[in-house]
Amino acid sequence: MAQPATLRDGVEIHASNQEERQDRLRRMRRAISIAVCAWPVFALLDWFIVSFVTPGRLWFYLTLRGIGLLVLLFGVVQIFGKKELSRRRMRFLDASLSAALVILITVSCREFGGIASPLTMGVVIVLMCRSLVFTENWKHGILPTGLLVLCYPLTLLAMAVLDPEIGKQF
Repeated sequence: MAQPATLRDGVEIHASNQEERQDRLRRMRRAISIAVCAWPVFALLDWFIVSFVTPGRLWFYLTLRGIGLLVLLFGVVQIFGKKELSRRRMRFLDASLSAALVILITVSCREFGGIASPLTMGVVIVLMCRSLVFTENWKHGILPTGLLVLCYPLTLLAMAVLDPEIGKQF
């Protein structure tokens, strides 16, 4: 049995758990750093779509990009902050930040084809990146991955209630 590395809140934390948590934190830091750089770059794709593919409201796409960047910057503050993150807090940040990006991508689909939008691939990209960053067994990964998978259809359903154009597509 591994020797306890530290004592926290009266609970022993074993060295292997400590190393696992530090590895997860390193992965989260790397992933959010990449996301903060990549997310605004996709604004070029938004501009291309509005300029050359389907006329649309560029301000709408850019507003969603801005909201997403704020969400990511909030994550940066949390993940790089001086306060030590518990495993539960890291899992919450992972799921909530990824879900927020999926929801924003889904809302942007409204401008470019609705349910059949090619922007849906953005949801797939978020899922793939999350899976590459956090390799975990299915028991630990099913809840955050399931949440991300459900965000797309649930957001579309909510938009269908509010937007007759999306409602017609159903």
